[in-house]
Amino acid sequence: MTSLSLTSCQHACTWQDAPQPVPSVNCQADSSSLLFPVFNGQKAACNQDLSGTDLTTTPSIQWDGVRAGDTYLLMMVDPDASTPCNPSHRYVLHWAAFVTGQDLHETHTFASYRSPHPPSGSPAHRYQLFLFEWEATLGVNHPDFLGHDSQHRGSFDFDRFKTMNGLREPVASFQLLYHN
Repeated sequence: MTSLSLTSCQHACTWQDAPQPVPSVNCQADSSSLLFPVFNGQKAACNQDLSGTDLTTTPSIQWDGVRAGDTYLLMMVDPDASTPCNPSHRYVLHWAAFVTGQDLHETHTFASYRSPHPPSGSPAHRYQLFLFEWEATLGVNHPDFLGHDSQHRGSFDFDRFKTMNGLREPVASFQLLYHN
């Protein structure tokens, strides 16, 4: 009798392998719908793999379509936590702040910036930034942990948050890749 030895064939899972994948940001869109974060003086390109780059400092944000007097809600999420093919902690909230002015400076922060930090050995995660128009007269309906640096940023119900706050489609977005 011959014994058959099975070895596990592992491949680098990607977000496309997830049971319900979250779409990527369209990096081919015209520049009026793309945000550009600037990390340590370097403007990132959409869908750029920034693994190994120091992203610990809060980036500044550039957008060609900004209207100086308007207020926007800027959010950064990881849709691929804990792993891209099994995002059991989708979404992890990395940043939520109101921004305004030509330079999109922060006026109020709900969740301070946390740099990308996927688990060691995990394939690259996508980190998505979204900019939503905000009516200054509206209050914010947000989970209790927003405004605190608690550990409860995983499993953030991004879709529910958008619905609760009447957010339409983002006016601009961006995506970067990062792995440890």
